[in-house]
Order: sequence, then C-alpha cells, then structure tokens
Amino acid sequence: MEFIETYRFVFIILHVFFVVLGMGSALIVDLLFNYYIRDRKLSEDEHKTLNFLTKVIWISLSLITASGVLVFLTDSEWYLASPKFLLKMCIVLVIAINGFL
Repeated sequence: MEFIETYRFVFIILHVFFVVLGMGSALIVDLLFNYYIRDRKLSEDEHKTLNFLTKVIWISLSLITASGVLVFLTDSEWYLASPKFLLKMCIVLVIAINGFL
C-alpha cells in the first residue's frame, strides 16, 4: 500500500492522460465517421482508420480503469464517502455499457 500512496500523483497524471486520449479518440472517430459517411459508403482505408481509433478507445478505457483503481486505492475510504466519486463511477459504467452495445 505504501507504494501506491507514494506514487499517487503519478497515477493521477496517467489517469488524466488516458482520459484525454480516450475522449480525444472518441471525438475524432465521431467527426471522421460523419465526414466519411457523406458519400453513404466507407472505403477500405476509412474503415481501417475507424477500426484503429476504436482500438485506441478500448485500450484507453482499459488504462483509465487500471489507473483509476490505483488512484482509488490511495484513499479508498475517502472515495467511497464521496458522492461525486460515486456519481462518476455510475457515469463511467453507463459509458462502458454503451460501448459494448
């Protein structure tokens, strides 16, 4: 546990980086899809680009989860008592379920 508490700041920085990477990739996928679909079909290159970015989103979501668990473990009692944290976890769950559908 001391290791986790010692590197709390690093875990938070990584967590924020992965959130930005995932959200940025999701935004780019949405923008590119809307741009690509204007001719009502996706070329092979367009499809490959969207598939690559989708993988980046899933990897980011995995890394967000892992870094989030590490941040949570630095002070789990405080996080469990925080309504903001619990609401955030509900939102993350909804986003993850939406991604699977």
